[in-house]
Amino acid sequence: MSEVEKLVAEFKKKSIDCMEFVVGQVKAVGDAELVEIDDDIADGIVVAVEVVPKDDMIKMFCKKSEYWDKAIKKDMDFLTKEVPKVFSDIDVDLDLLTAPFKIFLELKEGKYSTQYESKDEWPLEQEDIDICWTKFQQLIVLAYDYCVLTNYKDVSQYKTFVETLKSKKRK
Repeated sequence: MSEVEKLVAEFKKKSIDCMEFVVGQVKAVGDAELVEIDDDIADGIVVAVEVVPKDDMIKMFCKKSEYWDKAIKKDMDFLTKEVPKVFSDIDVDLDLLTAPFKIFLELKEGKYSTQYESKDEWPLEQEDIDICWTKFQQLIVLAYDYCVLTNYKDVSQYKTFVETLKSKKRK
């Protein structure tokens, strides 16, 4: 298996893992009755990601590299607004993916203070958000490497970020 084939396969695997995690967060806020969620629709998002050919999956993500900055900077707009745009080539409504992150911000602002006495009761924690950042940043690293190896798209502006992330991983 070539280096590119390994990257593409790893990207696909991590994309599915990322979507499964995010859908889990969607279901968590649904179970907490903070938003109405149809579990079948949520599960359909993961299935939709699974059926996208792996080469198409990484190219789709690379084409939307203009959104990577927000994920790198951990800008909540990425999670609350941009994720559906990044994966817009997938033939399924992805707006549902933003629900847990919007609710997390509302929880932080005290919107549900009568429902929850402490943060320990929230259906989402900061740790969940941090895991999402890690997962999306892993996708960026793989997509960056793909772009560099294949000359698919110039993403040189992300070189420092990717190198920093890789050096942290080695430690």
